[in-house]
Amino acid sequence: MERELRTVAITGVTGFIGRNLLKHLEFRNNVEIRALTYNKEFGDESGKGNVMLISGDLLHPETFDKLLTKGCTVVNLAYAAGQSEAENMEALDNLGKACTGAKIKRLIHCSTAVVAGRVSENIINENTWCKPISSYEVMKLAMEKMLIDKYSGLFEIVIVRPTAVFGPGGQNIMKMADSLMRGNRVINYLKSCLFNNRKMNLVSVENVVAAIEFLIYYEKTNMSTERFIISDDEDGSNEYRKVELSLMSYFGQKNYSIPIIPIPLSILDLLLRLAGRTNPDPSCVYSSRKLMDVGFRKTVCLEESLRDFADWYKSNIVR
Repeated sequence: MERELRTVAITGVTGFIGRNLLKHLEFRNNVEIRALTYNKEFGDESGKGNVMLISGDLLHPETFDKLLTKGCTVVNLAYAAGQSEAENMEALDNLGKACTGAKIKRLIHCSTAVVAGRVSENIINENTWCKPISSYEVMKLAMEKMLIDKYSGLFEIVIVRPTAVFGPGGQNIMKMADSLMRGNRVINYLKSCLFNNRKMNLVSVENVVAAIEFLIYYEKTNMSTERFIISDDEDGSNEYRKVELSLMSYFGQKNYSIPIIPIPLSILDLLLRLAGRTNPDPSCVYSSRKLMDVGFRKTVCLEESLRDFADWYKSNIVR
């Protein structure tokens, strides 16, 4: 069945998720996109397909006059890592005020799964009581709270919490790829012994953008606020050693000549705690069961995404 036409305003389109979401939606005939970009050279003009590019800044309220329309859905992917917590909160508050004034339908706000922080549970879901440790985690959770406290009931709020998003052009697993292609093989072997079965908590960027598209159209009676974790942690290959083996295969590398000597997870847990890691539990997984239960279906498996990343890496990074 053909979906009804939607107007979708997207912030943060120059980021990794934003670029992929725009590419995913830009030629759909059932969506009109207004994309906010900080790149002033674009100006306010049509982009590809159904996209209108709007130059602006969330810290400048006049931006919203062209960005938002009554009844639209807003996807907020903006986060300025180089700005202070106060500036990020101000930008989000500006967006919330503008969404209220424009009488939008829904705001989909991209947060992060690591707002859970250091918890005792092995399986983290949307009901897990968050105990953020790092300044980044504290800020991201504070942004969620401000949005809900001030704007719940004025428009629908959907908070998405992706795990470690990876794919062509992304930074997650780039360090592993660099180590395999350019690093010391002995050190790589020792790291493999150490991290062996540690959960990587990776999620394909394709599954993240597919989940956001699903949530643009998701309907629930009397919905005010929802939270959804987006992860690929149910995939058994989402572990350090298995991811490493996949990349080695795609890079045309042989396995280590000496068998891996696994270090117990309890020792790794201790080492991660001594290193000050926020969530040192190497067996911790983030559950996307809630999102699946409301009807979302993933578009790719982890192995496909690893192959796509490896192909991109060989074509764009290896010289």
